[in-house]
Amino acid sequence: MKRNPLLNLFAKNRAKGRHQAEGNVIYLYDFIAGSKAEAEFWGGISAEGFADMLNGMEGEVHLRIDSPGGDVFGGRAISQAIREYDGKVTAHIDGLAASAASYIAIAADEVIAAPGAFMMIHNSWTLVVGNAQDMRERADLMDKIDASIAASYAARGDKDADWTAMMAAETWLTGEEALALGLVDTVVDESGAKDLANWDLSAFAHAPIGDFEMAANSSQVGTINLDLSTMISEEILDKLSPENWLADFITAQGSLPAVDATGQDPLATAITEAQKADEIAARQRKLAADLL
Repeated sequence: MKRNPLLNLFAKNRAKGRHQAEGNVIYLYDFIAGSKAEAEFWGGISAEGFADMLNGMEGEVHLRIDSPGGDVFGGRAISQAIREYDGKVTAHIDGLAASAASYIAIAADEVIAAPGAFMMIHNSWTLVVGNAQDMRERADLMDKIDASIAASYAARGDKDADWTAMMAAETWLTGEEALALGLVDTVVDESGAKDLANWDLSAFAHAPIGDFEMAANSSQVGTINLDLSTMISEEILDKLSPENWLADFITAQGSLPAVDATGQDPLATAITEAQKADEIAARQRKLAADLL
């Protein structure tokens, strides 16, 4: 069975990350989930969970990031929460700010990358079931989402850069390269990072697998590996019926609600489907527990 890349990313990094607030510091060392239900099942942090931490703070906030990304709309919601915060937010890329985590980082007032840190930008992913018209409509909507994300990079960084082409190529940027493109304000060795995760990035097409240092300093080195010990086994995933996990990921991954052939408002459809996702996720968790 061919897996959706986002499903692979979640499954292969299940329980590897963590997120917490300490004083006025938020550690986003986790992937981005699309809902509370998704975060409960796979792990990761939802936009609601992030907003709860941020809204409990006053004054300047430091956001420390080591994340392989995740849900596109979850990332957008977290970015908006950062922009709306009544105070300065400084993002520190301690290891990796990939995919959705990249535009979370650039939503901050200041972005600092550690030596050895990376950013990654790419086109959005989705999963769709339907006929040819459904596929065409989903592709059109994905083009709009990608254009919106590219516009965010251009607004923060080099307006003359070909962000669309870099996203299409799945571009991995060192801190220095991100600095040259205007996505990062400075690259500096600083204290404050905690132990970084060993992310499995095999879901991505061009991840630099191997001795890939994502370090805040010489004592904080993360090496990408292919340790699948924390993921649900392929055998168990294969036993999960399409009615459960396919429907869940069409919606809960937050990817691009389809435009109904009748012209129904896609946002209203997405909200309705998100409500259904909680019920789907509950059934999915029960089934997975039974199989385990």
